[in-house]
This record gives sequence, structure tokens and C-alpha cells, in this order.
Amino acid sequence: MAGIYLHIPFCKQACSYCDFYFTTRLSLRDDFVQAVVTEIELQKSYFEKGTVIQSIYFGGGTPSLLSASALEQILSKIHSTFSLQLNAEITLEANPDDLTTDSLSNWFALGINRLSLGVQSVEENDLQWMHRAHNAKQALESVDLIRSAGFENFTLDLIYGIPGSGLKGWEKNLNFLKSSEAPHFSAYALTVEKRTRLYQEIQLGKTSEPLEEEMIAQFLKLQEFAEFHKYEAYEISNYARQGQRARHNSSYWYQQPYLGIGPAAHSYRAPHRIANLPNLNSYLEKLSKRELPNQEIEILSLQDQVNEFIMTRLRLSEGLPKSAYASLAGHTLEARCVDTLREFIQSEWLIEEPNHWKLSKSGRLQADGISAALFWE
Repeated sequence: MAGIYLHIPFCKQACSYCDFYFTTRLSLRDDFVQAVVTEIELQKSYFEKGTVIQSIYFGGGTPSLLSASALEQILSKIHSTFSLQLNAEITLEANPDDLTTDSLSNWFALGINRLSLGVQSVEENDLQWMHRAHNAKQALESVDLIRSAGFENFTLDLIYGIPGSGLKGWEKNLNFLKSSEAPHFSAYALTVEKRTRLYQEIQLGKTSEPLEEEMIAQFLKLQEFAEFHKYEAYEISNYARQGQRARHNSSYWYQQPYLGIGPAAHSYRAPHRIANLPNLNSYLEKLSKRELPNQEIEILSLQDQVNEFIMTRLRLSEGLPKSAYASLAGHTLEARCVDTLREFIQSEWLIEEPNHWKLSKSGRLQADGISAALFWE
């Protein structure tokens, strides 16, 4: 099984926290779609023979800014180029301000069967602070709109750790999740990246940095909410009802191959990772000459593969499988870092089971540090 990711770089405006590649030059959308179609053609032999595509993911950027005809062109080319699973998961990221009865109806008719809705918050102050294009009213009305169009498979994105939001503001978002009865949601900690407006505003003293203690309190409240309302915390940032895990994102965590299409998109097929040029003009120029827009092709060493395995598997509720680790690395984790493992167990951050190493609830707050301490240096 494999997946296809399409990076749609267009946005109406820049959100303060986002460091993904994007552009507000919406006039280039038609040229972009033709380039995407060409890139798919050029990548027809990317996967091994017989590979079946289980998921397609339109991410960005803001894919909901593409017209229905543009999405149809791209999907048609994928269908004619690759072998798709009969019930393949086809996800479109969308913002609440792009939802209309017509747009939703068109997406549904195209075979898009899952929406990823960038709500981020239902608090007006939070949305303005993040410079989001939608307002709280649109966010609150979004679920009814998508359900009325026939979408039962969807996910809601939220961000916690926004300065000034506090537990009261976060609980308003959790109440929204409760009333939505969403089959899946993702909740991400606000991070400050150097190439963002947020970073610049913090450096200039125009806004506050996220408070770690506030972020921890909101994360713990999130865990309580998920457990009480029977959401499986199957990955640190992702929560699902039974049987509703995101197939596409799961392919990343389980190191399944995927093809990235579009500027700044990444592809992976062990041991290779390919990065596309993170510039729309350069991307368009390359494909106008029918050349692949690769910026970098990396061959992952065994050490790199082992460390990625540690990082991704520890984020999952199943944890890090001992036998699979030993099979990949050629040694057991205990043989290499028994003292570190013992320290994390004593700190109650790590749980040892017969076949797995798992993060505890408190350990999930330390996931990156724990993974780094276990890396094969």
C-alpha cells in the first residue's frame, strides 16, 4: 500500500504561526494545475510495480481554493496513472470560510470522501491573533455544513497553547468537539518557527510567547476529554473513534511509501527521500520543460532509518515494537541504551511491555526528548 500527497500552496493570507511553503499569488492556479498533471505523468514509475494507492491527500496551503474543475483534472490524472484501492481514502484540507453548499457538493461528487477542516479555534480572539481568514461563527457552523453535504468522514484541526487562551478558552474548543461528534480530530501544540510572522512579532515584543505551563495544562485536559469521550489517542496529536484512524497520515508513521506532488512536497520510498523545490516559479519552470522539480534526493543511512523508526513509533499508542526494531537495527534497544531506558521507566515516562516500549501519559509530554535520548548516535 502507498499514498499520494499533493501540496497546494495557495493561501488567501499568511497565518502568523505557519512555516509551510505557501503563496498568495492565486492568479497562478491554472498554471499550477497543469504543472501538477505533468508531474504526475513524469512520476508514473515512481512506485514499484503492483503498488496499490490507499490514500490521496490534498494538503497545503489551502486546497479548498482550487476550483472543482481543477481538482477533477488532478484526480482524473491520478486515476489514469496509478492503481487505486477501491475504497481509497481521498482527503481534502479546507478552511471554514471556503465551505459553501456548492463547493461541498462538488467535492463530494468528485469522490473526495474525507475533509480535514482547519478550524484551529472557535474563539474569535484566537483566530484574530493567528491571522486566520475565517471567524468563529464560520468555524462553529462548519460541521453542520459538511454533514448536510453527505460527509461523515472528516477531521477537525485545533491548536492549543495560544497565549492568553487559558483553560477556559480551551474548554470552549473541547465543547465544540463534543457537540460536533467528529469521528477524528487533531490537536497540535503551537510552535514558534523562525520563518514566521509570529517569531518576528515575539522578537519585536509585539506579542507573547506560548507559556509552557499553560500548554501542558491544556494538553492534559485534552487527554482527559479524549479518554472520557472514547476517542483513541492513537498518535500524540491525533484522536479517532474506533475504526476512524487517518489512513494517509498513518502511512507516514508506519514508513509506508508515498509520492509528494507540488512545490515543497516530499516523497519517501525507503531508503530514499526526495524534496521538491520550495518555490512555485521554479516548480512551474521545471515542469514546463517536463523536468522533475527535485531539489534534493537523500539516501537514508541505516542509522537514519532506525532513528526515524524510534521517533515515529514512539508517537503511536502501540509504541515501539521490540522485535521490529531489532530486525531493522541488527541489535536490541536494551543492548544499546539499557541505562537510559531504566531511567525513563523510573521517571514513569516509559512503559515496558513484553513486545513494546510505550510512552506513558506524562511521557507524551516529553516525546521528542525521549526519542532523541534513544537515537542511535
